[in-house]
Amino acid sequence: MRNIKTVFDEVMDFIIVDAPFECMEEPPKELNKFLKQDGKFRSWLQFPKGQRVPDCVYGLEEAVSFFLIV
Repeated sequence: MRNIKTVFDEVMDFIIVDAPFECMEEPPKELNKFLKQDGKFRSWLQFPKGQRVPDCVYGLEEAVSFFLIV
């Protein structure tokens, strides 16, 4: 994203949208450098507690409605 923004910054507006769900777990160490000062990690879906690779996810309807303009 950084390279795309560098090239197109003068002709496009970039809007970064935070995901609607706050994660209770610690973020992966690879993401720490991208987080804001408060260190809160957000997700577009909710996962069952304690499952890294869940069989199902929750919150898809809420994530989609996050972008819908009523």
